[in-house]
Amino acid sequence: MLVLDEKAMLETASMKDVMEAMERAYCLYENEQYEMPLRTQLQDNENTFLLMPSIAHQSFSLKIVSVFPNNRQHPVTQGMVILIDRQTGSAKALFKWLLFLKSSQTR
Repeated sequence: MLVLDEKAMLETASMKDVMEAMERAYCLYENEQYEMPLRTQLQDNENTFLLMPSIAHQSFSLKIVSVFPNNRQHPVTQGMVILIDRQTGSAKALFKWLLFLKSSQTR
């Protein structure tokens, strides 16, 4: 299984790669070649946990995002995407990223 963190993704994908992927995503959207149910949101006091599944082409994907507004030692918002092979059910890739700077750096 391929595992990429934010640093590896920034080093691996060029802006051209990102733009081409966005173009393919818009084509899937226009042609309704995907399924994306409403996200699931769980609250734990002020903390939020989001689950966003989808299906397109050969993969299932699940985006997982956590929002912990009081984090001081870790970023407030963190997430990952897991890609799962639609034919075998095997995990194909895990992409992990941090969405915002640590809250102590942004205040």
